[in-house]
Amino acid sequence: MKFLKKKFKIIIAVILVIVIAGLILAYFDNISGMFKPQSKSTPVSTLDTPVNAEAKSANLGDNYKAYDKPIGKEGFADLVEFVNPAIVNISAIKVVKTQNMDIPVDAMDPAFKEFFKNILPDEPKEQRFMSLGSGFVVRSDGFVVTNNHVVDGAEKVQVNFSDGRKLDAQIYAIDKITDIALLKVDATDLKTLGFGDSDKVRVGDLVIAVGNPFGLGGTVSSGIVSAIGRDIQIGPYNDFIQTDAAINKGNSGGPMINTKGEVIGINTAIFSTQGGGSIGIGFAVPSNVIQNIVSQLLVDKRVTRGWLGVQVQAIDENMSKTLGLKEANGALISNIVKGGPAERAGLKSGDVILSVNGETLKNSRTLPRIISNIKPGTEITLGIISNKVKKDVKITIEEIPENMQQAQSSSPEELSTKNNKIKEMTFDDIGLKVVEINPAVRAYFKMDDSVNGVVILGVKTSSIAKQKNLSAGLIIVSVNQEEIKTLDQLKTAIDKNREGGLLILVEDRDKNRLFVSITQREIETGFPEN
Repeated sequence: MKFLKKKFKIIIAVILVIVIAGLILAYFDNISGMFKPQSKSTPVSTLDTPVNAEAKSANLGDNYKAYDKPIGKEGFADLVEFVNPAIVNISAIKVVKTQNMDIPVDAMDPAFKEFFKNILPDEPKEQRFMSLGSGFVVRSDGFVVTNNHVVDGAEKVQVNFSDGRKLDAQIYAIDKITDIALLKVDATDLKTLGFGDSDKVRVGDLVIAVGNPFGLGGTVSSGIVSAIGRDIQIGPYNDFIQTDAAINKGNSGGPMINTKGEVIGINTAIFSTQGGGSIGIGFAVPSNVIQNIVSQLLVDKRVTRGWLGVQVQAIDENMSKTLGLKEANGALISNIVKGGPAERAGLKSGDVILSVNGETLKNSRTLPRIISNIKPGTEITLGIISNKVKKDVKITIEEIPENMQQAQSSSPEELSTKNNKIKEMTFDDIGLKVVEINPAVRAYFKMDDSVNGVVILGVKTSSIAKQKNLSAGLIIVSVNQEEIKTLDQLKTAIDKNREGGLLILVEDRDKNRLFVSITQREIETGFPEN
């Protein structure tokens, strides 16, 4: 018995020693842990942050609760019931002035002149019409998002809710560039929708589109994400989500919703037949863009965008070889804004931007969106290649000036050289006739007095120059990054570089610049290779 008691005491003592030792080790592990390097979490991109500080301060989707039911065989009924209270129909009354008919009254026969003068109105008349669209609530105290084109120029806007309420709305703030408008209604405790991360959207994901097609009222259609990152030439900062869910007139401004009940886009545009109906090709502005824009509109009533001060273009395979690139990636600088951040940092036409803060640019379209999302005053690092040499450049982003707009190119007619002392030169195999700029040329092409150099006078119809969209009135700025001021310089540059490929920088009357690549094989065949 004594032996058992002694053995029991030994076991208890051992257990106590183990417990005390464990506590001591845990204590010292915690102390030492204070001095150990912390494990790094996955870094968030500085370029495309889904939710920035302003988005958090804007408190979007303040009472949104996640939808957690799976999509079953019965379809989307539960999901639609969940999101419907936050989706609205919008009607806007717009005023349009009707113009008089363009009838040449003074040139008419006298018998008809007095008749038409009496029946034609002296002043344009005002005509009112209703614009219909959709939207959704983003904050419970009455903030609604829609497309700007739905309410642009409206003298009255009304928001209609699914429960039958009809509330007048004021246009709180707009952003024309992304076609987003923020409306305000006098209401509280409205149900809101939350935003999903559009960067995580995948082709093939199920989606629904809810809106007000043709003024019929709340209508739901379903489909999949057909493509992402679509460029449909609407705005410089949007990569659209494409869907086959039916989107028609009146759906503009309505949400594209995933199976979690989150907004992943705002329905904005469609490809359509002459009748104007859906053919299964619709486009939505991604939710990450919407969050950023709406947050700024709500907090500041304006959108602040970063600005680099460059005009860029895509790079094809021919250009990549001439520029010394392994792949046709990045953004080729075709023009530099004088006095802008890029010029002050030493960037120049012909440089290629390969990365921003270490993140590779897949194509030129991503650069404007990336830069616009960077806060003015922020210093960034651009990875560039200049004259086939790679280097990093530090540059401070500025706010884009309000008067900066995309200029449109133009193609003047051919200039007759008769009775004008104009130096001209023809490159028959390329299909170009060029002249040195003099006062007569400036006057015809409406150029500034400061413009000098060489301008395209004409282009052969069946030539590689025509295939590459070169046209009369374009100024030849450089060839393979050699500045061109005279015809002799142009001939020398073309003769020297034609075998390895020509990279011609041209400029239109609005100062827009574009690089055009022409290979020797293209000159011989007259057909572009890509």
